[in-house]
Amino acid sequence: MALGRKNWLFAGSKAGGDRAAAIYSIIETAKLNGLEPQAY
Repeated sequence: MALGRKNWLFAGSKAGGDRAAAIYSIIETAKLNGLEPQAY
């Protein structure tokens, strides 16, 4: 998540930042549950 902090500055808009946060949340949740994020 630390890497994402700097990248989120360039999301383009608030809506873009919200979408990026949702996608990162799904990816991290899949990792925590031992799933492969791309397959999930």
